[in-house]
Amino acid sequence: PGLGSKVYIANAGDSTTLIARYSKSQKTSAIIFKNVPHKPHLEGERARIERAGGRVMIPPSILLGGGGGDEPKETSRVMISDPDGGPFGGLALAMSRSIGDFDGKSAGLIAEPDVIPWDVNDYYENT
Repeated sequence: PGLGSKVYIANAGDSTTLIARYSKSQKTSAIIFKNVPHKPHLEGERARIERAGGRVMIPPSILLGGGGGDEPKETSRVMISDPDGGPFGGLALAMSRSIGDFDGKSAGLIAEPDVIPWDVNDYYENT
């Protein structure tokens, strides 16, 4: 551990991981890696949630592909019913994976991260 050029990037949830490279010679920086956050509307995430009996609320801006830009202005949600049947429903989580949201397990939330091996040498610039 700690030797070599391989980095393991793990993510569970809707956080964003960025890796940037800086060029001394050009005095510029560029994002060279960005993970895919775990959002309920993504095909594989939604399928897993629905197989577990959960429900996914997808706002119109995502369904219609609108909103402009790379990121939608609204977010999809995993709907988690109130176990006591309260009048205000339950939770609506904006991620499909989470560490610690135990109420979401019954709706298909998991804590298993994506682990991406990433070799620094593939992006190393000696300038």
